[in-house]
Amino acid sequence: MVFELTVWKATKKNEWYLFIYSFVVTCVAFLTAYYIFPAAASVVAIFFIVIVMLPAFYRFLITEEEYIEELCCNSHVRHKTIEAVSSLFERNRDVIIAYTYLFIGVAFASTLLYTFLPSTYLSGAFSFQKETLHAIRGDLTSPSIEFVKIFFNNLRVSFVAFLLSFFFGTGALFVITWNATIVGVFFGELAREFVERGLCKGAAAILAFLFGSASIMLHAVPEITAYFLAGIAGGILSLGVYRSRYTTEIIEDSLAIYLSAVAFLLVAAFIEAYITPII
Repeated sequence: MVFELTVWKATKKNEWYLFIYSFVVTCVAFLTAYYIFPAAASVVAIFFIVIVMLPAFYRFLITEEEYIEELCCNSHVRHKTIEAVSSLFERNRDVIIAYTYLFIGVAFASTLLYTFLPSTYLSGAFSFQKETLHAIRGDLTSPSIEFVKIFFNNLRVSFVAFLLSFFFGTGALFVITWNATIVGVFFGELAREFVERGLCKGAAAILAFLFGSASIMLHAVPEITAYFLAGIAGGILSLGVYRSRYTTEIIEDSLAIYLSAVAFLLVAAFIEAYITPII
């Protein structure tokens, strides 16, 4: 409890502390998971990260739930879904910033681990991330096929975020952590290519993180936004079922916000399929 409150107070004073905390937690989680569960380390590490990070995010989640309660139960904001979505970022600034620093911290830690650790370690620690990344890349014949494949893969992930938020309230935290490790593997593979060309591992990891971030920034922003909206939609529906109030209105609001997440996914898939490859 003391440690959790200390982390909360530190991140409120300086939000960059959350990046450092996420970085350290990710490193410890992957090393611990590989030591205890080497065959399933790539998945167990994600659960370790979420379990450790959840107490630190508890206060942020309370803020999110208060907003959801206002959205669901306040007669002045009900039936105004468009306005609610447009003000989502303003109302949930702290939550969005927290998720952003979490994503960056986990991705950067994963990049360094993938760059510096031996290949024998990578086969177990990041096996599922590598399979997911290679499946997303695939052997595609045209941007249109790539667009469809990327969109439906991201749609599936957003639906998982929706369901997890509905049942547990941590959907966005889990999904963002998972996607950050996949991005870290992408950067790590790029860093290893730089190492093969003669760069030292430290410089290769930093360059891979910078260049990789620039290459995915355009589609990563709407994609992460979509996952966040999907989590909000699941939370709205969950709170409505719990309170058994305004059932029709809450379902409409939840559906509308989730559809806005789908719209963001369409934009992200279009950018990733048609624009990112030519940049």
